[in-house]
Amino acid sequence: MTNFIDQIATGDALGAKNTMSDMLSAKAFEALDARKQELAASLFGGSQVQEEVENLSEQDVGNGYKMKMKHSDKGRIHAPSGEHVADVTKHESGWAYHSGNSKWDGSESSPHYKTGVEKTKSAAAKKAAEIHASN
Repeated sequence: MTNFIDQIATGDALGAKNTMSDMLSAKAFEALDARKQELAASLFGGSQVQEEVENLSEQDVGNGYKMKMKHSDKGRIHAPSGEHVADVTKHESGWAYHSGNSKWDGSESSPHYKTGVEKTKSAAAKKAAEIHASN
């Protein structure tokens, strides 16, 4: 704020304009972020919002493979190259892992379809990474 006042006092109109624009953008972003958090808390309840944010993180599953969660019940496994190679999906019986390969046609008879169910998300991600690395 003092920078803005100093720029006006010295006649630096362009600098003052840019500083004012930056300050307004920052305020608008802060207000928008606060409003998004309020809406999320009112829609889902505070504890669920925190759980969703934690689940969106990236997790190392070994040998350079990473799992990136899209939301709390589906994630993608990426090879060290960054290529999406498999998915993990939450089911009633546990976490299923299956091909994310672009050659997979969606059928279980495809050679690119590999699946199994593990008790935890991490175990399913590790199994998917192991299968991809061994192919």
